[in-house]
Amino acid sequence: MKMDPDVNLAMTGLRSFMFKNVYTNKTAKSEEEKADRMLRTLYLYYRDNIDKLPKMYIDIINRDEEPKIERAICDYISGMSDTYSINTFRKKIYIPMSWDI
Repeated sequence: MKMDPDVNLAMTGLRSFMFKNVYTNKTAKSEEEKADRMLRTLYLYYRDNIDKLPKMYIDIINRDEEPKIERAICDYISGMSDTYSINTFRKKIYIPMSWDI
């Protein structure tokens, strides 16, 4: 099979754009370690607090004879947008909630 020439041109342009602006961008690369640490922390948080996962993922864990905890957590995190994962990290893990005295 061969791509339509217009589709191939668009794909080539997108690939070029992604390498220039995302994959090899200095600003993005400088944040890579923080993003990796955040994702690892989210994983550990949900591993230690399975009850905090959405019901759908808890059902996946409990559905099989052998629980698939790691897979369910990874699937949940991989479905998060960048903004959602950052906000979840901030609100649930990193920044303590205030309380009234």
